[in-house]
Amino acid sequence: PVDALDGTCSGHGKCNVITDKCECYDDYSGFSCQKRSCPMGVAWFDEATDADTAHAEAECSNRGSCDRVSGTCSCDSGFEGAAFLRGVGASFF
Repeated sequence: PVDALDGTCSGHGKCNVITDKCECYDDYSGFSCQKRSCPMGVAWFDEATDADTAHAEAECSNRGSCDRVSGTCSCDSGFEGAAFLRGVGASFF
């Protein structure tokens, strides 16, 4: 895929000539690798995928939103850390 930034995969991946798709380097995603990925952590909440399987890895631990330009999480109230693995406040102690 060709993009307007530098001609191929935004400089954050390589083009697979067989599939004509970008293979993004770590910490990047998107059609042409133009978006940053955010830190992953065990999800505070998610949908169970099996009878005994839940709390999968998720960006920002499902407790914040990812800034795709900087690759950092903006945390929900009461959480802190790169991927919000720590709850803060009286309700967590």
